[in-house]
Amino acid sequence: MWYQKNKILNLMTLDDSEKAMENGFLISEKLDIDLLDARKAGYHKWVNKQVYKETKKVIYSD
Repeated sequence: MWYQKNKILNLMTLDDSEKAMENGFLISEKLDIDLLDARKAGYHKWVNKQVYKETKKVIYSD
């Protein structure tokens, strides 16, 4: 989780990327914030949370 521009707070460490996305989604829902898929270095995209909520598939917002 990022705060104060570029400061990072690690909430958890997971080896399973699908579980990481699921947990990230749950946290973003509780905090009512957007979800950024940053599982791959240098590849960061915003997740369409509505699609993920309904299908558990990662589709990126434009």
